Amino acid sequence: MVSTFTITFGSQNTVVPYISWDEFQRAFLPDAEKVIAATVTSGKVREIGEHIVINPKEFELTVETSVPVGESNISYGGNKLQAGQTIALGGQSRTLSRVAMRPLEHGHPEQVRSSINLTLTDKEKAINDNFAFEPVLKKMPVSLWDAPLAVSNSKPGKPDLNGPQFIHDALAGFIIRPANPPKLGHTHQVARKALQYTTHEVQDGFFYEPEHDFVPQSDLATPARDHINAHILDQPVKTAREQMLTALGFQLDTFGLDIDTTIADALVEQPIVGQFARSV
Repeated sequence: MVSTFTITFGSQNTVVPYISWDEFQRAFLPDAEKVIAATVTSGKVREIGEHIVINPKEFELTVETSVPVGESNISYGGNKLQAGQTIALGGQSRTLSRVAMRPLEHGHPEQVRSSINLTLTDKEKAINDNFAFEPVLKKMPVSLWDAPLAVSNSKPGKPDLNGPQFIHDALAGFIIRPANPPKLGHTHQVARKALQYTTHEVQDGFFYEPEHDFVPQSDLATPARDHINAHILDQPVKTAREQMLTALGFQLDTFGLDIDTTIADALVEQPIVGQFARSV
């Protein structure tokens, strides 16, 4: 004999209540200025202050929203985009997801309107026709953006923990590119005569200063030698010398440094100073 029975876990009376739009906005949406973000995703050359220099051939601007979109003023495939519409994107057929808000009592698709309208302007003149708009489709959590659960006894039902976790193909923005990007120009032949030139002789193009025999000036070494010999053993000089040798890693007690007052005679030679060319 086989008996079957069911074991339930957790409270069977716990129901998550609906929340208001203000509570939903505070809990699940970013600040108003961050709901939509626009980013240059290709063709950026550099920034100069508040301005961005772009390469028009590679320019690409991505506009994304953190809220799924139900309708837009942008046309794709000849029709303005709206939820439930099937489009061809990336070689596949995609159906734009409906927009709902599960935590709200009045969050059913027919009660929710979410739209994005984009208008590109040049000196207040609309130039949308100069650009191509490619839809950005994303998956978003069912717990936020699917229809409210069936109501039982005036209370929302319980979610299926094994059910889908995301809605797919939710419209979440556009990738904007030039509709007619600039084409490469044609290379033209240049006549050889246009590259030819004639040289012209320039008189006195170079000038050399006159030379004369080098005559050294008077003895400059003797005063320097006399000064070194007179002060080489002064205590401040000796202290500075020993500090320098110690910093270089020498052991002064084994170094055997022997300095006398005639060391300059061996180290300081007569400099040869004079003038080679006359001043003009």
